Amino acid sequence: MSLSQEERQKFEEDFKYLVGRYVDIFTQYNQLLTKTERSMDEEQEFLAVQKMLLNIGEALSSALHSLGEDLFGKAVDLYYYYKDIASSGNKEVKDILEELKPLFAASLQSRINKN
Repeated sequence: MSLSQEERQKFEEDFKYLVGRYVDIFTQYNQLLTKTERSMDEEQEFLAVQKMLLNIGEALSSALHSLGEDLFGKAVDLYYYYKDIASSGNKEVKDILEELKPLFAASLQSRINKN
């Protein structure tokens, strides 16, 4: 999956918004957490804020995963682009490819282990 410029910009805006909300809600959560005696209403607010934090954390994790998928796809495309050039005999690109091979192999192994 590759994001267009417009999709990437929307992603960044949404991500910044979520992070901002996460910080705001976490601050509220921390204030309620450190309060020694919470009223019944404050206890309900505390539980609601805790649930919001978990939901936003899940959304942030999903967004990071999507971004990682996009970056991985682009890295794979770039690796094979250089591999094609190297196969035509370009010495400089062959050297670059030799440096990239262990990184590429480790990245693939990591993704295999992850799945």
